[in-house]
Amino acid sequence: MKKRSEQIKIREGDYTFFTVDGEEYGIQTEYVAGVQETPIIRRVPKAPGFIEGVASIHGRILPVINTRNRVETMKTDQTQKTLILTQLEGVFYGLLADQVTSVTYLGKEKIEPVNPVLIKKEMPFIPAMAAIDDRLVHLLDLETLVYAGLDVNLKEKTAYTAYTQKVQKVPGRTQKTDQQRYIIMQIGQETYGLPIDTLKEVFLGSKLEKLSGGPDYLAGIIKTPEGMIPVIDMQKKYDLELEPYQAQCRIVLFETEDSCFGILANAAWEMIGISQDEIKDTPKTIVGDQTTHIKNVAMLDRGKRLVIILDPAKVLTKKDLKKLSKVEGVDISRGMLEAKTTRGESMKSFLIFQVAGHEFAFDMALLVEVINYKTVSRIPKAPPHIRGLIPVKSELVPVIDLRVNLEMKTKGNADEKHIIIIRKDDALHGFIADRVIEILQVLEQDLAEPGDFPGGINLDAIEGIIRIKGSDRVPMVLKLEKVI
Repeated sequence: MKKRSEQIKIREGDYTFFTVDGEEYGIQTEYVAGVQETPIIRRVPKAPGFIEGVASIHGRILPVINTRNRVETMKTDQTQKTLILTQLEGVFYGLLADQVTSVTYLGKEKIEPVNPVLIKKEMPFIPAMAAIDDRLVHLLDLETLVYAGLDVNLKEKTAYTAYTQKVQKVPGRTQKTDQQRYIIMQIGQETYGLPIDTLKEVFLGSKLEKLSGGPDYLAGIIKTPEGMIPVIDMQKKYDLELEPYQAQCRIVLFETEDSCFGILANAAWEMIGISQDEIKDTPKTIVGDQTTHIKNVAMLDRGKRLVIILDPAKVLTKKDLKKLSKVEGVDISRGMLEAKTTRGESMKSFLIFQVAGHEFAFDMALLVEVINYKTVSRIPKAPPHIRGLIPVKSELVPVIDLRVNLEMKTKGNADEKHIIIIRKDDALHGFIADRVIEILQVLEQDLAEPGDFPGGINLDAIEGIIRIKGSDRVPMVLKLEKVI
């Protein structure tokens, strides 16, 4: 066990992020054996206060840590619905959490030690934090999370560790030296496995942004620092039995030697090791042109559970890659960020959003981010259309109320849910929006001069309109020099 004086090292690498009472925490993914719904937990008399009890997971008895009590967050009656299975020196522990949010790689530049004045000596298990956009994530050290503040008999601890290593049994699994780790995804009604070494990141399904073009299996895109990465709906791509995507759906982003794309999964949080003798060749009767993406099949739990192992390089064919590369705004090849054209005609990407029932548009090239609406600081004597200021990326950003700016005859602002941040002339500006609708790829021929609109909108601030084929929608492109 680490002494207080020792420096706790939080290394760069993959982290599993989860929430507890609205705060976000991270633990190194190498310690995560799996994630599941919270099982029945039995209380243990006289156990430390942060031990919720023990649970039986496939024949193993695991101590379950109440993370809320351990980190001393606000006490609530809300049930922690997720159990994160962790492994430390061969011993398994369960961490209670509200939900797992993502799996993300953290480089050294993202990790910062916590100021010692913020750490109680009996609770040194949050030695570092990570700044990701406007989020702050507490990084946990698993060993101190388990043992800090406890007077553990070293002899008994060593004996128990030796016992567990002798048993060599992961909950529901058998540990073997030839195991490879996989992330397990539920797609439709089927279970798929993807090698962890190809995994790039996992996102909430709510991060998916819709596109108006492309093949029907293109669910949309996910915006990353590398570009607009396409997300594939495998239910449509491979004619699977359709299962609606709910709130727990995830985007699993991975990369092959030549491409990077995401798969939309109904669920994706279990990470397990699969040994070579559990992997069987794909039955010859199902081998064909439509199943080249299936590498083999894993038979787990003595054949009671089947996992289809994907070959990442064959999920999309060369024909698919060529087709997707022609979709404006989609970046599927590594490093492919150059502008594209379709049928020789120039296209532009627009962010479409809604204010007071009307649709407006910004050039996507100007977009910095979209944030949830927050209270702004009012500025005395500011122009009527300036709602106030908010801090964004260390800058003070004026927030513009388009209802006032465009002289819209509407009442109230109860529907305001977002602030769209754009960069224009080396300065940030925020625009209040009721709803962000989509990212739209538009041919130049579909941009037209503004016409007459009902509702008393000041057309001096409208640069043009977007005609959407097969729809009566006419998003209005804003003339930024006027609205700013």
